[in-house]
Amino acid sequence: MKSAPYLFAPILYAKHWWLYVLDVDNKKFYAMDSLNPKSPGRDRNKLGRFVSSVLDQMRVLAGAKTMFPNKTRAVGSHSLLPKYIPVPKQPNAYDCGVYVIKYMEYVNPSILGKRDFSVSIWTEAELQEFREQNVERILYHGDNYYRYQAIKAANSATRDAKPSTTLQSPYTHLNTADLESGKSDASK
Repeated sequence: MKSAPYLFAPILYAKHWWLYVLDVDNKKFYAMDSLNPKSPGRDRNKLGRFVSSVLDQMRVLAGAKTMFPNKTRAVGSHSLLPKYIPVPKQPNAYDCGVYVIKYMEYVNPSILGKRDFSVSIWTEAELQEFREQNVERILYHGDNYYRYQAIKAANSATRDAKPSTTLQSPYTHLNTADLESGKSDASK
């Protein structure tokens, strides 16, 4: 990360994926969003600025120099507003994640801002093949096994506490008749 010329930040927010790309050398920040050709609002701009700041701080933690040497080191005190790159519009409400993966795999970040990507560069058949390949790759990836093992270990470590013997005693149990009469098993 210290010497990477580009950093990718896939974002999932409100059930929608898009991609931020930080061009470290040129201090430029891009957004690639298959539903929104431009920023959909102030909140998205705030999020973009925050992400650019966090990416720069991650680089600093990895030993690189900050992109903003004249600013304070606090997260959010320096940032870049993302430029939205025209990209192919997804044909449905569920392919945004597929498009983000495709952007990361196939788009050369050095030509961002210099070329119009809005023309669809993938056919529906190519996207379907890509979905099928990635489902297999994601489901059978080694990290999924380790995540499963971690979840399994965490679940076995947290067991429900046993009720106390007092609560298990037949003398402390109430029934609806007891509630109406004001008596419990213990007073019978």
